[in-house]
Amino acid sequence: ADRVPRSGFADKDARDMKPPTWTGEASKAPFKEFSDSMLNWASVLHPGGVDMMEQAAKGKYEPADFLDPAEAKQMAPKLYAILIQCTSGQPRTIIRSVPRAEGFQAWHDLCKYYDPRTASDELAEHARITHPSKRAKDYLEAQIMMNEWLNEVNTYQARYEPIADKTKMAALRNL
Repeated sequence: ADRVPRSGFADKDARDMKPPTWTGEASKAPFKEFSDSMLNWASVLHPGGVDMMEQAAKGKYEPADFLDPAEAKQMAPKLYAILIQCTSGQPRTIIRSVPRAEGFQAWHDLCKYYDPRTASDELAEHARITHPSKRAKDYLEAQIMMNEWLNEVNTYQARYEPIADKTKMAALRNL
């Protein structure tokens, strides 16, 4: 069995988990699927890989921004290399606009372009979740709407911040 090297990187295992090539908006797969594949790759490469990539997506991508700057500095060129290998077209153009060793910045730029998480996006998403505009007509529709709403809540909380339980209960009354 392969062991994780002392530095914390499992390069061989990560090579085996290379994400499929993604071409951007011309691709049939949305950015979310590509992002999930990249996060899966990062989790295999390094125990803190997902956290580092999520932090970079939010705009903190300098090595000094990470808990372990030395590990981030080692991972950045690996991330850049896999991004170049796994993209073509517009996404690769975005990546190439960043210096070669700056994988976290390249990841941030991709996320910013294909999955913008601006303050207005957060506010709009929060308003949609806490003030549902559609009411269920019957029990079956209420179940479906509640499951969709719970998925939206979980996605919001993963991206931004927790929603207070009282706020969620008030929103549920409007379904």
